[in-house]
Amino acid sequence: MPPEGEDTLLLATQMDELRHRLRNHLQNMISLISLQIRRAQNEETIAALEDLRARFASITSIYIDLDDSSDHPIALEKFVPDLVRRIGDLYDPGGAHGATFRMTPLTLPGQRAAILGQIVVELVMNVHRHAFAARTGGTITVELGTTDGEALLVIADDGPGLRAAEKGRKHFGFTIVAGLAKGLSGTFEHESRDGLIARVRFPLD
Repeated sequence: MPPEGEDTLLLATQMDELRHRLRNHLQNMISLISLQIRRAQNEETIAALEDLRARFASITSIYIDLDDSSDHPIALEKFVPDLVRRIGDLYDPGGAHGATFRMTPLTLPGQRAAILGQIVVELVMNVHRHAFAARTGGTITVELGTTDGEALLVIADDGPGLRAAEKGRKHFGFTIVAGLAKGLSGTFEHESRDGLIARVRFPLD
């Protein structure tokens, strides 16, 4: 049998190769979706494909960030703003909209940071698709703070908010966020007041 050190080195090499292949697969999927967008003619189909591309691109960004940091704690005051800006680059390449941040220095382990990253992706995508639709000069405000052993993430926009007819029905993106928040043993709530305000609370432990 090979020595224990050689086993460890072999496993590390195999994991590096697996990560490399996964990155390539994710990037290939983004390219394929982009190709389908160029071929599509129906506006609803194009919008759905653009959302799918944004999700894949954001997940790839999350994966690369967490992979590059290895097993170290993730600094959310850098991770979250970087992710918000990347989503903005996808939906708003001309930079018509802005983002402001108020971030308390905070770290999470990689797996929990990945869940929080997916929450950020869904909420910021929602802002670009709805609050910023046919507008220029909109602003996203992102806040992260802590109190009594809990973290509070707030993502707000200055858009029109939910119309009266929309307030009573389920929204697919919000359902996803609520499920992800449960993965952090947390809660999700939102309100429509001078725009949409989304809040995710979760315990730090």
